[in-house]
Amino acid sequence: MNTIDSRHVDGYWLTPARVAVIVSLGLTVAIASVFPIVILLLVAVLSLWVAFRFPRAATTVGAITAVLVRPSLDLFGAVSLPGGNPASLFGGLMLVWGATVGLARLYRGLSIWPNRRIAIPLGLLLLLHATLFIFGLAVSRTGQLSVEARELARFGSTFAAGMLAIWWQNDSRDRGWQPAVLVIVVASVFPIAVGVVQALTGTGNHEDSNLNRVYGSFTHPLSYGPYLLPLVVLGVAGVARIRGPGRLLAMAYAATAATLVFLTYNRTTMVLLFVALAIYAILELAQVRLVDVVRFGGGIAALVIMGWLVFGSQISERFSGISITSGAIQEALTAGSQNSFQWRIVNWAILIQLALSHPIVGHGLGMTTVLNPLIQASSGIPFNAHDDYVRFFFEGGLIGLTLYSAFVAALAMWLLRARSALHAADRSVSYAIIASLAALYVFSAGTTEMSLQTGVLCQTYLLIAILVGAESRREVADKHAVRVE
Repeated sequence: MNTIDSRHVDGYWLTPARVAVIVSLGLTVAIASVFPIVILLLVAVLSLWVAFRFPRAATTVGAITAVLVRPSLDLFGAVSLPGGNPASLFGGLMLVWGATVGLARLYRGLSIWPNRRIAIPLGLLLLLHATLFIFGLAVSRTGQLSVEARELARFGSTFAAGMLAIWWQNDSRDRGWQPAVLVIVVASVFPIAVGVVQALTGTGNHEDSNLNRVYGSFTHPLSYGPYLLPLVVLGVAGVARIRGPGRLLAMAYAATAATLVFLTYNRTTMVLLFVALAIYAILELAQVRLVDVVRFGGGIAALVIMGWLVFGSQISERFSGISITSGAIQEALTAGSQNSFQWRIVNWAILIQLALSHPIVGHGLGMTTVLNPLIQASSGIPFNAHDDYVRFFFEGGLIGLTLYSAFVAALAMWLLRARSALHAADRSVSYAIIASLAALYVFSAGTTEMSLQTGVLCQTYLLIAILVGAESRREVADKHAVRVE
């Protein structure tokens, strides 16, 4: 005679333990909807478990996710979620994820700074933001602490994403640079596609009434341009090195990205693009045959000529009409100058004058967009500095300016050293990265304002990480060669 197993009786699955789990999950969701900090705490607990259980996988996932997702999130800035918009929530996720992976590396005895040379510029960047935060605490203003904390968290999220990228490339150096470059290319598909749609439909930025300035998935052409610049140079490197059908794809990719750079009508990025291409060409000259030099030069010349024929009149207009007079200053203060370059100079002059009231320690981290008397008409928020040197002088005084200048100098020195520490297989893509970073940080004189380009920085840190991986491969190869001898 068959008996009924009590484990199959309807309702048996509702054991006290499972009821407790279901109730706990329900309460957690309810609390998280009211107090979003609970979400970050849950993410912190989950990331701790994953980071300690699967450290390499956690590093890889974090690094790739930052580059794939963050550059596209600014497009959804108007979306309101519990705890903020998608970009701010993702920043919190990256900060928590990077911190927990770092703790896991320390626990397992792994180095936080796998490359000692890149530790100098990045360490200066950390010191800069920590110093400005501390200086700001000494200035008593209503709401200053919240502004500084928010800016420190924003910096921390990008820095965490950068360290994840560096750890990923150092740990997986045997796989070469190809996976990382593939991630960059795949991540760029959506921002480029949005930019193309804006160009074709006339739905770009119309602050200059006669221009349709594309901005892709970012908030402004000033951010889109620096994002596109390395893509153009990487595409040109592909044209110079790839053989067969892949060269045509690289050519189309570089041409599309370059066209979008022109369509941002951003003077700074246009100039820096030519600077980056010139640096790349100089670095490659000693590595390629004369016929390749001629082909490369012809391709660049054709790109320049085509760009000028199509966009020459608009570009000329963007560089014309610059005047710094008392009337121009008054115009910038009241209605805003019609020439953005002229307006920037006025903006810099005003911020420098205000910074002289605290010339040693500045006004505090993130305070530029609080104290600047020039106000955005659309949002009512003060403008940023539009130059990193001006920004850090205003926020950190002479100490902040010195630390940022030291960071740029240290980065430039590292790029020079990295150039001579490369395998032949790494040179072309590494030269493209060196040229891009040199243009954006060194030759820009701070006008790209990279410190505030959150979406761009995720890509930039991965470019730095690729160079770190290339250096690591060279060091391992040199040690192996010494052992063989």
